[in-house]
Amino acid sequence: MAKRGRKPDPEKNYFTEFHEQAVVNYLKTDDIVEKNKIFNTQLKDVFEKMIFGLYWSKKYFRKGLSFEEIRDDTLADLISKMDKFKPEKGTKAYS
Repeated sequence: MAKRGRKPDPEKNYFTEFHEQAVVNYLKTDDIVEKNKIFNTQLKDVFEKMIFGLYWSKKYFRKGLSFEEIRDDTLADLISKMDKFKPEKGTKAYS
């Protein structure tokens, strides 16, 4: 019998193996310039998509705060949690 429920949509899977590797590369380097380059070229767009999805699906609306303020706070939180990711454990970042 076929499994019921939603089927995975490849269009919505915006955090791919490429981005997983970018997170690993980001964590491996200690050079600030290299970290900024990796973040701005490979991770920024996918993080913004993730934040936008969280904002609407989890209803992160806050009275007195604009979307840009909430986005900036959430982005800072995502970046601060990136250090907790351990790729050697075999888990996925931001899954």
